[in-house]
Amino acid sequence: WGMMLRKLPTIAKAIPRVVKGMKVANVKDPTQPCGLAWTFEQATLRNPDGLALLQNDVALTYAQVNQWANRIAHHLISQGIGKGDAVAIFIENRPELLVSILAVAKVGAISALLNTSQTRDALVHSLNLVAPVAIIVGEELVPAYSAVRQRVAIAETRTWFVADRETYGSPGISPDGFINLMKVSADAGDASRNHNPPSSQQVFCDDTCFYIYTSGTTGLPKAGVFKHGRWMRSSASFGLIALDMRPEDVVYCPLPLYHATGLCVCWGSAISGASAFAIRRKFSASQFWSDVRKYRATTLGYVGELCRYLVDQPPSADDNQHGVTKMIGNGLRPGAWQQFKTRFGVGHICELYAASDGNIGFSNILNFDNTIGFSLMNWELVAYDHDSGAPIRNANGLM
Repeated sequence: WGMMLRKLPTIAKAIPRVVKGMKVANVKDPTQPCGLAWTFEQATLRNPDGLALLQNDVALTYAQVNQWANRIAHHLISQGIGKGDAVAIFIENRPELLVSILAVAKVGAISALLNTSQTRDALVHSLNLVAPVAIIVGEELVPAYSAVRQRVAIAETRTWFVADRETYGSPGISPDGFINLMKVSADAGDASRNHNPPSSQQVFCDDTCFYIYTSGTTGLPKAGVFKHGRWMRSSASFGLIALDMRPEDVVYCPLPLYHATGLCVCWGSAISGASAFAIRRKFSASQFWSDVRKYRATTLGYVGELCRYLVDQPPSADDNQHGVTKMIGNGLRPGAWQQFKTRFGVGHICELYAASDGNIGFSNILNFDNTIGFSLMNWELVAYDHDSGAPIRNANGLM
């Protein structure tokens, strides 16, 4: 109770954003437009000239990203991609990945977010599991896809290539058997293609946004269904309620963007605040704080082991020389929690507990130490049969 009393000012301050966030998160009208594309378009209206995506020397505003995604979306539509179609996306962490995902969402299609480390049988399994009508392949992953393309039923006319970021600003040259997506989507020359397609207003809470794959540690990967209504709950709950994101904030996220923590929690939080999102191709403990300072990050995305790697780095006089005030993620263990908070001077750790294939989440919005916080949703724990997945009942009902 003593801790709770000390937190009363924090609780009182949080109430307005909790109310606002709950209103945004709980879209129940099945005819109300919502989801990834809708939230990004709303953020663009609020902050068109604000930074949206950062990586190395690339710095794109919300208006630039939105127009880029619109051009791709219009091209996908012209090629017959429609609502409910699955489009596999196989690109490492870079702006083109997020712009492609956004474009697919604007069409109302579903991004199948392939794990970029997959090859051979695992890659074939992940593709055939969702029967995509098209695929977007990054230059860096062309060899992996080329090795299996004869084992999947995707037409060459819908096998799109995206040059690596080293050729940013140029569409690059696509290899044989691939269509250069950035070139064909830019070649149309129709200014109307910069505008939001009407399809982005025809996406509703029960429509599927992503297929997010499990890690495959207990067998071949499974494709979890992530709906646009859940995107609203995730982005608003973490971005508005937990982090109170603003246009002046910058989220730094070195996590893989084919998983929900990086894509939905971190990017979703940035979009909800019309904030900037800085990404890295792969996590580097030695370069982490240099990146944070370079991008002027205010917010970190993490998983527990990432924090432990940072704590294990040799101490530096610059450890707390940064602008980060808050962080969000999962798996930060008590043994590293206080060390991280003290050494690096991050005041608010928003630990969360959720799963991409789960149906509820908990978050530490009040900044208690060593806790996952609570859920703003009504919930009950029910025992279930591990083989059938059905809830177990006794004479009194659900167990």
